[in-house]
Amino acid sequence: MDLGEIVLATSTNLLEGVTVTESRPVIERVEDKLVFNVASSPLNSGYDGMEVLQRSPNIWVAPTGTILMRNEAATVMINGRILYWSGEELANYLSNLNSEDIQSIQIQTNLGANTDAESSGGVINIILKKKRLGFRGNFRNSFGYSSRTC
Repeated sequence: MDLGEIVLATSTNLLEGVTVTESRPVIERVEDKLVFNVASSPLNSGYDGMEVLQRSPNIWVAPTGTILMRNEAATVMINGRILYWSGEELANYLSNLNSEDIQSIQIQTNLGANTDAESSGGVINIILKKKRLGFRGNFRNSFGYSSRTC
């Protein structure tokens, strides 16, 4: 079967622009730390700091607000500075942090030279995004209704 001569016509379609985007993996290992990139995870908006920690790997948050790693109290740091709060104070602070403000959480189970000798559970370093200028508000509300008939 002879198809004859086939001629291909040239076409010029111009692209207006190309956008290349990069996203980090949600969980990655960097040196001796496990890094949970909150900004590239589904937890990047609508959660508070305690809810993000509850969903982070290797971290267990007790109902009382105690943060544990390897069944021992963890040392919590914000941008590399140790928070010397514990219990309810730490839970209140982390509950007031928005997940939109958290860049990543570095989880270190092996203690290094930069940690206290009292730290036995591990180190959690919460890296915050740069602060924006201006005001931002947050409002949470709950409502309960109970109907009792006598």
